[in-house]
Amino acid sequence: MRGFAGMNKLRKEALKVIATGMSPEEIAGLRSLFESLDTDRSGTVTVDELQDGLRRQGSAIAAAEVEALLKSLDVDSTGTIDWNEFIAATLHQSQLEREENLMRALQTFDADNSGTISREEIEAALRETGATVDDIDAIFAETDHDGDGTIDYQEFCALVTGQCLKTAPRKGAWS
Repeated sequence: MRGFAGMNKLRKEALKVIATGMSPEEIAGLRSLFESLDTDRSGTVTVDELQDGLRRQGSAIAAAEVEALLKSLDVDSTGTIDWNEFIAATLHQSQLEREENLMRALQTFDADNSGTISREEIEAALRETGATVDDIDAIFAETDHDGDGTIDYQEFCALVTGQCLKTAPRKGAWS
């Protein structure tokens, strides 16, 4: 979860897309863990629930650190962690590297079906997260390696997985 906390908003949203497409079998253990944290059965985890859960697991983390962790995991800024945010934060690297997951995530952001993600598409996708112009600028500075003003498949894969994959879709080839 701490690794998720340091990610930019686009990567967090991409992980949420990947997480929501996983099968029930792939996430069964994570579902149990989330439910053990969500002691009031509200469907979200609060700061207090997270701190209590970490304490039950033998992890003594300061309240301020738990608050900071929850805030960084709370992509939609509700003050709690919902199921999609939780599972995105706990995804295993092998799930991130599956090409079908990466393609589905890229397609989610590629509203015009061009095979790339434009600045406008990122702004639209991140509008509800409270992303600022500075956040968007930072995403492009980190991700748009060729400086063409869009994020292509290779750049998106590097953002999500930390490495490039060998194949890339043809532009407009989402079929």
